[in-house]
Amino acid sequence: MNSHLVKVTLFPERIFLERGVFEQSVDFEFRFQTDSIEPMELQEVIANGFDKQDRLLFRMPLNNWGIIPSILSIPERKVELGKTLEIFNPLADFPLDYPITGLRYEFDFRTEKGDHARSEVAVDPIIYEQKAKLTLPFAGTCLVTDGHDTMSHHRRNFPLTHPLIQQIGITANNSRFAYDFVPVDNEFRMFRNTPHRCEDFVCWGKPVLSPGEGRISSMAGNLPDNPLYDPPPFDEKAHIRDPKTAMERHLGNFVIIDHGNDEFSLLAHMQKGSVQVEAGDKVAEGKLIGHIGNSGDSASPHIHYQLQNGTDLLRSEGLPSRFHKFDLILGNKAKKEEGLCPNTGMIIRHE
Repeated sequence: MNSHLVKVTLFPERIFLERGVFEQSVDFEFRFQTDSIEPMELQEVIANGFDKQDRLLFRMPLNNWGIIPSILSIPERKVELGKTLEIFNPLADFPLDYPITGLRYEFDFRTEKGDHARSEVAVDPIIYEQKAKLTLPFAGTCLVTDGHDTMSHHRRNFPLTHPLIQQIGITANNSRFAYDFVPVDNEFRMFRNTPHRCEDFVCWGKPVLSPGEGRISSMAGNLPDNPLYDPPPFDEKAHIRDPKTAMERHLGNFVIIDHGNDEFSLLAHMQKGSVQVEAGDKVAEGKLIGHIGNSGDSASPHIHYQLQNGTDLLRSEGLPSRFHKFDLILGNKAKKEEGLCPNTGMIIRHE
């Protein structure tokens, strides 16, 4: 049995440790390359966590043991000579109680002939020090229908080594830390009966508010709203021909707010004709900037929000966003939260 090399690199270069309401997470991708002529298939991933004294806090495996092994949760696991395999970190979420200052990931690869390779990579995540004071971009109670946890589509929007993504020219994931917010009624319902139109959603036409003070960098307001559950098909040729315009159409009616210090809020999918601001306008926290719609790459009404480090939709990276004062609704109780990020599935309230 021969031993081969599998090289591991990380993307992006700066990896943030994000503290949520119940857990802390590291959101990044692994990239693998091999010197083996035979394809090497990933058999096991192990995450090790350490404190500031370099003491082991935990050791978490994802492997090929069992009749239906957990490694099958990673759909593409073969790395081939001359190619790069990219996978979204499958061991990214940890309890808040762990005082993590460092991580080490271990990998085991095998060929069909039994040749193997073992690799490891160290990760030194940092806490992002957000400069802008941000509040949630709505008033009232809301369901977080999609955050940016392990299975979220926001996290997986841009597999950056995919040939089509590279042909378009996308080099960063600006939605890495994005949210979809759907305001609900007092009984936490998104709609009261089986919805057939966008208007059947409680949130349709509700105000979208500026999450913080800043200046409008860019906006669009005249794209049509989609019929319910019928977003426009992905136009591969349009994205290759004119990536900037295609990415803006993907957002629908949107606003980008420059908060300074390379922090930009992006709010998308608003109603046609509802955007209340123009490029260059100054906005204060809580200012009305539009109304919830269903434009762009959207199947049902919601507010899409993300914080990113630039205005370029092809090359800006997402940033963790912490919100000032909101309530986490837990049945008939409300828990006050401060400076944390909500997760997928939570019901939250912003007065």
